[in-house]
Amino acid sequence: MSTQTDPVISLHQSKGHYITIDGINAFYLDQGSGPVVFCIHGVPTSSFLFRKVVPQLQERGLRAIAIDLPGLGLSDKPEHFEYTFRHFAAFCHSFLAALTIDQVHLVLHDIGAPIGLFMAAQHTASIQSITVLNAMLDVQHFVKPWPMRPFETPVIGEAEAMAACVNSQGISGC
Repeated sequence: MSTQTDPVISLHQSKGHYITIDGINAFYLDQGSGPVVFCIHGVPTSSFLFRKVVPQLQERGLRAIAIDLPGLGLSDKPEHFEYTFRHFAAFCHSFLAALTIDQVHLVLHDIGAPIGLFMAAQHTASIQSITVLNAMLDVQHFVKPWPMRPFETPVIGEAEAMAACVNSQGISGC
């Protein structure tokens, strides 16, 4: 680590905690009280991604928790950990159980989305809401739900676009 980043990382580390889950020492931020917002980062990031979000959530009367997933950030990087979305989800569930937390709002970034969605699928009653940030979605297999189908035919959208192209003197700008 360079000497320029040491103070930044040290400050971040001083605001967090460590807990051992399944033999893995995991770092996490935990601030505030009230309903829990559990933030799961992507790759190649860590809880550092949420360092400014956590205090903002706390100011709004929430308990904000951001974990460093195994293999990333300040958490252990075990060689024999199963680095799959499903296993990360099980690890996160065990982490929350160790903190005696049974209800969460999820904030999911990047690969945190499939991890959080595995958690939601396996522990439906525990998840109160899901917010997804900058994540991969399978748009190739996406099927529009019924309420979206009327918008497949661009009638109003095209009329709006035409109106925007004509200026106040009736001259087309398109």
